Amino acid sequence: MVSRRTVNVHYINGIKELIEEGIVPFIQQHEDLYFYAIYFDISLLTGEITVSLNTEFDYQRRKQYYLVNNIHSKLDLRYLVTEWNYQCIASVTPIDEDTFDSVYTKKPETFAKMCVQTIFEYMNNLLPHFKGEIIVHVGDESIENSINRFKKYCLEIK
Repeated sequence: MVSRRTVNVHYINGIKELIEEGIVPFIQQHEDLYFYAIYFDISLLTGEITVSLNTEFDYQRRKQYYLVNNIHSKLDLRYLVTEWNYQCIASVTPIDEDTFDSVYTKKPETFAKMCVQTIFEYMNNLLPHFKGEIIVHVGDESIENSINRFKKYCLEIK
């Protein structure tokens, strides 16, 4: 049995690596684009974290497509990640599924808090000039809950 502390260290290191090796180079390679949001999707089934981004240009283009074709969405297109242009640019699964399940299945909010605070810290340290919104989505929650959780947990560490 692996301790929660050990699992946390694996996740903290995994998130740091994800940002350093996946997100930072991607944003640097696309420095001419303005990404209005970065979306970290955290699976409560596997513990995998995937990252997607979208640009204001792509959002406006998709919005226009929906209007011209009379397509209606119940969700705000700005946050409809399945319609984003840069999906799953990087991902990480720092521990195996069984270990994740044994440590965090009964305490998903503890896991969410640790991930949100780690993402916030490393995004601020490694990408201090990123002006877009950071969204950390956990499980099947609504986008509003994701945004509210991020604000709440980030205020705790400021």
